Amino acid sequence: MKSIEDIMTKNIITIDSKANVVDAAKKLEKNKEVCLIVKEGKETVGIVTERDIVYKYLAKKNNLQVKDIMSRPIIDLSLEKNKNIMDAILIMHKNKIKKLAIKKNGKIVGILCEGFLPKFCIDTVKKPSQYN
Repeated sequence: MKSIEDIMTKNIITIDSKANVVDAAKKLEKNKEVCLIVKEGKETVGIVTERDIVYKYLAKKNNLQVKDIMSRPIIDLSLEKNKNIMDAILIMHKNKIKKLAIKKNGKIVGILCEGFLPKFCIDTVKKPSQYN
């Protein structure tokens, strides 16, 4: 059975909440990622996505900082408590989010993206006994 760790991205890219949004966009492009974890010092305070940049920044064309457009609070799932992909999907659906931070030992170790889920669903249909 595939676990959350099997389908999440493990490439965690962070950015300071006071960084300029243009710098966030450049960091996303450079790292070929779709979201950044936002920090204030060592504390995780939010997540900024490509969608945040397009809809909240470009639409307003203001000189904003990342903290002005990030989603907060960050929604996460702890692997110590749960490794079930279906529970992760329910959390994403309930909170109307497309990116779910995955924590292990209190540290973000991955991000589960909505775009990764079709492969999981196809695998589930092909091998249903594996998920009973």
